[in-house]
Amino acid sequence: MRKSSMMIAADGKTDQQPVYSDESVSPISSRRRSVLPPVTSPGRRTSSMGMGIAGLLTSKKFGKKPLVSRNSVANFHPPEAPLQPTYRMSPTNRFVSSEAYRIIKDVLNNHLDGFQYNSKFCQTLSTLLSDDIKDQVKRLNFGRHKIVVNIVLGERKEQGVMVCSRCAWDVKTDTFATYTYKNKTMFCTASVYGVYME
Repeated sequence: MRKSSMMIAADGKTDQQPVYSDESVSPISSRRRSVLPPVTSPGRRTSSMGMGIAGLLTSKKFGKKPLVSRNSVANFHPPEAPLQPTYRMSPTNRFVSSEAYRIIKDVLNNHLDGFQYNSKFCQTLSTLLSDDIKDQVKRLNFGRHKIVVNIVLGERKEQGVMVCSRCAWDVKTDTFATYTYKNKTMFCTASVYGVYME
């Protein structure tokens, strides 16, 4: 408990000094103590586990490694110069939709043969299928074409579904390929769009 008493000095002036009856309470309030770091003796080391967040951040700030080492300077390669515009308005290799169709058909038949529809696996499966189709179509090296793959997976329960798309593109250079796979429990429609990037 904290008590204060007045003391009268020899010259008659009153001097107020707090007197503490309990030794566990310090002059600094408990709220103020939580903000201040713990007091340690000068010769004693403290670990980062005993530090507060401010001390931990400070130790991380001053304990950083140098940004450039001797090995990284020796292995430095300047960045390549950016490519200059070619001003080419038509592709040298056109997107061939028949080859993209063959890839879509092979991928869907290989991955979905014997697959039973389960809604838990549809998100992962659609990502896997689209990545596989896109990688194989990119290997055909249709220069300067943006390849976009769209997968629609659904359960077959005697319903009718129509999958359609709408795009704004140049009819001379851009095209697409699509294929629909069906089994007893599911359907999957995959579309690949080849859009020429001028």
